[in-house]
Amino acid sequence: MEKTKYTGVYYRTVKDNADEKTYYIIYRRGGRESKLIKEPIGKSSQGMTPAKANLIRAERMSNKELCNTELRTKHQAEKKAIESHYSLVRIWEIYAQENAHKASIKGDKANVQRLESLFNKDPMNISRQDIEDLTNSLKKQISSQTNKPLSAQTQKHVLALLRRLFAYANEKEFCEVPNFKIKMPKVDNQKTEYMTQTQERKYIELLESDPNPKTANILKFIFHTGIRKSATLALKWADVDLDKGFIILQGDTAKSDKTEILPLSDKALNILKGIERSKSPYIFPNEHGEQRKDIRKFADKIKKQAGLDSDFRAVHGLRHNFASSLVNNGADLYSVQKLLTHSSPEMTQRYAHLQMETLKNILNKG
Repeated sequence: MEKTKYTGVYYRTVKDNADEKTYYIIYRRGGRESKLIKEPIGKSSQGMTPAKANLIRAERMSNKELCNTELRTKHQAEKKAIESHYSLVRIWEIYAQENAHKASIKGDKANVQRLESLFNKDPMNISRQDIEDLTNSLKKQISSQTNKPLSAQTQKHVLALLRRLFAYANEKEFCEVPNFKIKMPKVDNQKTEYMTQTQERKYIELLESDPNPKTANILKFIFHTGIRKSATLALKWADVDLDKGFIILQGDTAKSDKTEILPLSDKALNILKGIERSKSPYIFPNEHGEQRKDIRKFADKIKKQAGLDSDFRAVHGLRHNFASSLVNNGADLYSVQKLLTHSSPEMTQRYAHLQMETLKNILNKG
């Protein structure tokens, strides 16, 4: 190393570039008996000069500035503090990545945006008042899809996601979470959607005659099986046994995360047998052979042509219609629960009133 005119300031030239200099400072803290510190301080190409190096040396000798080792230790501590800090938004990012394969994550991504006011808070710093403020805010928000206030069901989905993120953080031992319960809004979950026989005939006729049979087959399949849209679009040929007439709903794409084996009616089975297979592993692929994302536009068109009620959901309503038809034809609620893959009998109770009507009709015929 070469000396400069400043005490304790040296430089070293780069082997292949005599104009490039790396400056070093040598100093002690605390007198002659203290440790001798030698460290690089910067390059001439980065603006370092002997004078600047001398000023830095003076600052570090007087403990006004940390040495390189101390700076590294400080930066490492800061980085560790950041990595060990789990805000709600960071918990969500980890949760979303781990659960990216699940069918429910699409809805979660939409609902999590409504938790933005809590993103930068640690779960333990989220108070009852924060939850109350969030609940009141949700009641005032307008849905971009319906242009109406958020439904009680949507509000419940948002709060349920928050509760789920708390449970996830607790399970992974990321941080402490609130120990109070989040009060859920009351939801009238008794709504059922069904078509008249005339509407059903017209609906199927429209699908049979539509110039886009590949997409029409999706709605026909849901109509005859009641399987959720997300599970239907994720179906692969490997999940079907056409000879024995059953289908497997894989747990990684099911809403309940549970694999289910369901029998198929002859009509549903014939739909699958009539599909011309491509190289795609999916039964209902898009034009690129990949899994379809949605069929909302097509379903809305058919709904309108069939003259269905405005509040009849274009795809999910088919699931309710399937269940209602089963009950009206004498199926018991336990069987309906199994065919709809409901996780609890409470979810199937909305069809109980239809079952009572069916039983009355049976009694009257007797």
